[in-house]
Amino acid sequence: MARRPGRTGLSENQVAEALAIDDSFTVASLDAAGGAEGEDSCRPAETIGSRDPRFDLVVDCLSLRPLPAGLDPRERTVLHLRFGLDMTRSQMGDRIGCSQVHVSRILAHIFRTLRAGLLADPTGSAAV
Repeated sequence: MARRPGRTGLSENQVAEALAIDDSFTVASLDAAGGAEGEDSCRPAETIGSRDPRFDLVVDCLSLRPLPAGLDPRERTVLHLRFGLDMTRSQMGDRIGCSQVHVSRILAHIFRTLRAGLLADPTGSAAV
């Protein structure tokens, strides 16, 4: 004969099942050394997770995104031709009507401007 549910509204079987499930989980400290006695062991916190090297790239890309808006239209065009359309300096020079050497100078100026924008702190002064 099954017993009536108790104050919790659960039967004894449901309580026993919940207790059994609860016993199947163990909590271990991430700072406690693991491994068998006498073996080299390390803390679990040292084996899980690491800094993703691509994280800095994401931060750099997000920081760089607004900076081309501060360039003049010709410089933005050169950026688009170089990195959007993957043109060579010679092709870019033909497109905008200048020499390959001048395109190199424009690119160098763009890179200096963007680098300065990335290194500037939010208050507007250059970072050290």
